[in-house]
Amino acid sequence: GAPLLDLGELFKVNLKNPVGRILIAMALSSWASVYPGARLEQLVTPAALAGIEDVAENCVYGRKIAAAVPSTLLLGNTFVSHPIGDTQPWKAIAAENDPGASATPVPILITQGGADRIVPARLTERFVRRLCARGDTVELRVYPTVEHLEAGIVVAPDVAAWIADRFAGRPPASSCV
Repeated sequence: GAPLLDLGELFKVNLKNPVGRILIAMALSSWASVYPGARLEQLVTPAALAGIEDVAENCVYGRKIAAAVPSTLLLGNTFVSHPIGDTQPWKAIAAENDPGASATPVPILITQGGADRIVPARLTERFVRRLCARGDTVELRVYPTVEHLEAGIVVAPDVAAWIADRFAGRPPASSCV
């Protein structure tokens, strides 16, 4: 659901969104711990370093998200000192973590909240067109009034039914034309 794709674009979209900043901080922190040569100092302001680590230690869902909010507010809209899409090794890391690099031999269901301001529907729709163009079987379901953080709960019954249909041998629908 609401796949995190075109990460350089998503980071730009979400720098002004408090929840988006939480997700960006978590991604940057995890990438810095996994990829040699990726240091937060290359990308973020010195004042933001402690806030990023504080955010990264908390969970996005549930009560722990409240613990991340003060640090996220401290990050502000300008905690990234250099655009991720222009700064190596971060640009390469974002590209490597972008989904859809290879064909998928099984059907795909993608769900998307139409009111999602974290992962805009236009990016997901563009992604689906790319998957369709290479021959993947993709069904896109857009839920017009659903926002990002509520999407998992709202779409779960539809996703479970879709999976049950695959196990029952029923052919998948396709949004590809």
